[in-house]
Amino acid sequence: MRIHRSTGTGGKLPLPSFVVSWADDKTVYVAGEIAVIKVKILDDSFSDKNLNLSRYAMNLSLSVRGKKGNSSYISGVIPYFEGDPSYWNVSFTPIRAGEFSVEVTEDNSGITDSSLQFFVTPGHIYPSACEVSWMNLVNEFVAGMKAYLRVIPKDAFGNNISSVSLPKGDYFVVSGSYENGTAAVVLDFRNNGWSEYGYIILEFVPITSGSLLLHAFGDNRTLSGSPLHFLVKPGSISITNSLARWKYGASFLQIFSKLEIFIHQKDQFGNSVPGLYAFDARVVHKATNLSVPVADLFFQEVSEGVQLLSFSVTEPGEFMLTIFNAKLNESISNMPYQYTVFIGYCHGLNSFVNGSGLANSISGRMSHFIVYLEDLYHNPSPVEAQWLQVQIFSKNSTFIIHPVMWPLRNTNGTAPSPVLLEGRTESLSILPADEDRPFAGNASVLASKYSITYTAEKSGEYEIWVLCGNIALNNGHPYLMTVFPGMVDTSFSSVFSFTSRVGKLMRNMISVQLLDAYLNPVSSEEAKLSFDIKVSNSSSFMTWAFVDNKDGSYVGYYMSRALGAYNMCILYEDKPLAPCPFEIQVYERDYFAEANNDSISVWEDESVAFNVLANDYVPVTGAFSIVEMLFSSNLVAIVGAGEQPFLSPRRLCMFNTVTGVPLRELNFLTSILAVRINRKRLVVVLQDKTYIYDFNSMTILDVIDTVPNTKGLCAFAPNSEGCYLALPASTTKGSALIYNTMKLQSFCQIDAHRSPLVAIVFSSSGMYLATASEQGTIIRVHLVSQATQSYSFRRGAYSSTIYSLSFGPSMELPDVLVAASSSGSLHIFFLGSMIDHRTRRSNTLLGSVIPDSINEALEPAYHHVIHDVVPVGVKSTLLIHSVDKSLSATNVGSLRASIFVITYNGYFREYNLKTTKLNGSVWSLEREFNLIDTIDERDHTD
Repeated sequence: MRIHRSTGTGGKLPLPSFVVSWADDKTVYVAGEIAVIKVKILDDSFSDKNLNLSRYAMNLSLSVRGKKGNSSYISGVIPYFEGDPSYWNVSFTPIRAGEFSVEVTEDNSGITDSSLQFFVTPGHIYPSACEVSWMNLVNEFVAGMKAYLRVIPKDAFGNNISSVSLPKGDYFVVSGSYENGTAAVVLDFRNNGWSEYGYIILEFVPITSGSLLLHAFGDNRTLSGSPLHFLVKPGSISITNSLARWKYGASFLQIFSKLEIFIHQKDQFGNSVPGLYAFDARVVHKATNLSVPVADLFFQEVSEGVQLLSFSVTEPGEFMLTIFNAKLNESISNMPYQYTVFIGYCHGLNSFVNGSGLANSISGRMSHFIVYLEDLYHNPSPVEAQWLQVQIFSKNSTFIIHPVMWPLRNTNGTAPSPVLLEGRTESLSILPADEDRPFAGNASVLASKYSITYTAEKSGEYEIWVLCGNIALNNGHPYLMTVFPGMVDTSFSSVFSFTSRVGKLMRNMISVQLLDAYLNPVSSEEAKLSFDIKVSNSSSFMTWAFVDNKDGSYVGYYMSRALGAYNMCILYEDKPLAPCPFEIQVYERDYFAEANNDSISVWEDESVAFNVLANDYVPVTGAFSIVEMLFSSNLVAIVGAGEQPFLSPRRLCMFNTVTGVPLRELNFLTSILAVRINRKRLVVVLQDKTYIYDFNSMTILDVIDTVPNTKGLCAFAPNSEGCYLALPASTTKGSALIYNTMKLQSFCQIDAHRSPLVAIVFSSSGMYLATASEQGTIIRVHLVSQATQSYSFRRGAYSSTIYSLSFGPSMELPDVLVAASSSGSLHIFFLGSMIDHRTRRSNTLLGSVIPDSINEALEPAYHHVIHDVVPVGVKSTLLIHSVDKSLSATNVGSLRASIFVITYNGYFREYNLKTTKLNGSVWSLEREFNLIDTIDERDHTD
């Protein structure tokens, strides 16, 4: 600390000597915490608050390690040299951890002081800044093998954090996915804690093979470096986990054709294992249980992890197929596979399908096509209906349609009975390859011509497979068919998005969804949509044609030229869509916020502090329910009372009134009822909880569960030493819980009244607590350190609501306590007079017999009343601004008090009260004005 004398500049006078020092002698900060350097003027003349400080030159700047102002070491440098010089300071936010020296330079004179040392520790862990990477850069694994991650914890400013208490067990989590977003399974995730090298080790077991992404999170926020690419290879083949699927899903085989079945090679986790592994096959005749020799058994790898087993079937009947590994004597799953060989001569190229239902259909309508079965020589090739398969399913396999089959031509020329395969649409699960098809009717009828009908419900692209046993028509390819949506059903269609509050002369959007009876989106109907606005003057609104989004949704636009509330409907072919009507309210444009993008440039090794709302328009269409100032500083806590997010009663914002910059923001689940601040702590009171924060770092220290406190009643000692908080401890009696916010523990409970509390206040030092109950007849003062009642004052004989209590500003025993009540009167109680009274009475015989409480209730000598200060029933808040004791030897015991009263209807009044040692009093109204009128006049002038 040094003493300086600044020289004047630009025609301004030089400042006298001054010193700089750390506020509260604090030299250790957490990164992100606000550090304050006090500037003290060493000249008594500057204590005059009416001094014109604009005549003097003062311009302090800060430098750390040669970087002036905002840098990679400190940011948010704010000099404050306005108002009372006793509050002059320079504040900044340290952001780099380490030990530093700050140079304070008076720019006008060039005088520098580098004696202010400070130390910065890392802040709390900040997930988005924590770096995650693969241990030893290893990112290739085998399914089932352990994988390891390294996490370097950092705070919000990138400072490394090491060897601190780890967050709770589920703080860090990981998940896997394919690059298309499909989930991949990881197992056995563990947090192994700190390594000897100062980072955290995470481990997990990947079991899904492929090229994957690993997503790492901390407290539900993505870590820096996430997602990480990694490759998981399948494990060793598991014969028992491998399985087979029939080609085309057909286990009915035409004689002299090829049996074809796919073998899917799997590891223990179900991953496909590439390579051509050795398998063998055994065929058994089901009726005789005799083995059937297979002459042309053939295995072929057709894709990664899949091989095709095939051989010729040369005799009809029912058979069982077993696929196994002879060396391990293990069979693949679901063995044996049953199949049937039937006599038939369908030719896949000569047989064909025809009909309108083969290409397209409409949801809810019956469609059809005809199947013609022919042999190699184009002759009709009749087969039993049960061997004909018609499979219709959507391309993404979400839905399957079961058709109805009618044999149209059989071998004897008669008209056969229809064969029903359930004509409905249902969700498609993974079907076993040999799933039995449901039939109704005679499934053994022979026919070479079949009529196929079906009714689709869900619109989209479908594939139609037609198979004669295992012989796929269309040369082994599916037919492609499209199902279009049906007619619009207004009972299912709706207006799904609109804004109820819109701006005048602003283009506003409404979104509509059109659906058919099966909830399919319907497109290309924009011409049939229209607005129906209930307004007497049609020129008040302008509308635009609806636009088709090609997904069944439509957007329409309108603009209002007039303010007010209007009912609106959207019509489809003159039929209203729900909801109808819906109300819109039209406001002036300045009711709505306008946000613009921010562009900033930051050079390397620098930092920038800026107001993100500086180029945005944020309307203040509402009110503030709470505005709490930190003493006479430029810092205020504000809580809104409006509907907009920035005026939410659940949002607290710390605001710098000089720079106009929001400094911190806290959000809560329920409304904020009270806020209290001193230089050490911030207290936020909700209905059933009270939050304690460190004021400098804004970190939460404790949460107190309270009795229901609907009025947000609390008292907070402004002194940082006796940093007590008082809260109601009961809803049925007047008890107060005293909580030490520095030690973060309950101190005592004071049972003050028989009725619930309505007003409580601490003295400036926190030594005394004044209380008033719902009864309002007695006001008591308690010595906090002993949790005892020290003084008791009778306000009056009749009940009255106490709106406000205030002690005089003395740091010892206050001389004066004032109370404002619903009667409209101002009550002044003199604690100093009571002390004198007790001293005199204790020396008398009567005083030793009658208890103090009775004397206090009866003796009005230290109680004065100013009547009609405010109208009866009007709430008011009061403050004792100053108390001056007379120093005259002939007038010992007299004092003069200045009392401020602010009413809830907007009036400010200042009263002066004078007393003498003879207990006489004279009061006068010094000032009175309407705050609302004053603000309106100032706004009008601006």
